[in-house]
Amino acid sequence: KKRFGELWPRFLEFIGDDIVVAHNASFDFSVLRHALSESGENWPELNYLCSMVMAKPVYSLTSYSLPIVARAANIQFDSEAHHDAAYDAEISARIILRIAESKNSTDLEDLCQTLKVNIGILNSDSWDACRVLRAPGIRRPRNEAVRIKASEIEINVNADPEHPFFDKYIAFT
Repeated sequence: KKRFGELWPRFLEFIGDDIVVAHNASFDFSVLRHALSESGENWPELNYLCSMVMAKPVYSLTSYSLPIVARAANIQFDSEAHHDAAYDAEISARIILRIAESKNSTDLEDLCQTLKVNIGILNSDSWDACRVLRAPGIRRPRNEAVRIKASEIEINVNADPEHPFFDKYIAFT
C-alpha cells in the first residue's frame, strides 16, 4: 500500500487550479493539513468552498448536515451511499450548483459575492476558512458561546420515530 505522501502529488495535479468543494470543508481541510504535515509535505496553495457554509445564507434549517442540505436543495440523497467519498463530493458539488442556479450566478466568485461568503484559502504557512462574512462591528469573537433559549428551538415534526435519539434528551457541556 502506498502512503499518503506518495499519493499526494497525483491528487494535487488532479486538483490543479480548480476550487475544491467539500461539505464541512473546515474538517476536511484540517485533516488534509495534518496529513500533509505528518507526511513531511508542504501545504499547497488551494482555494476551497464549503457547501455547508454556502447553504446557511440560503436555507433556514435546524441542521446543515449533508443529507438535510441535499434535501433542502431538492437533490435526491441515497443514505446508503453517504460517507462514500466520491458520492459525498458529488452531492456537495450538486448543492453548490443548485444554490448558484437559484441565485442566477454564473461562476463561483459571483456566487460568493451574492452569498457574502469568502473562498477558503490554504497556503504554505496559513489558511483562511470558507465562512459567511459578517458586516463590520457585528463580528463575534470565535470563543464566545452562542446562546439559544430552549423555547427558540424548532421542533422537527418530520423526525424519524425509529431513530435511536427520537424522544431523547441530550445535553452538551
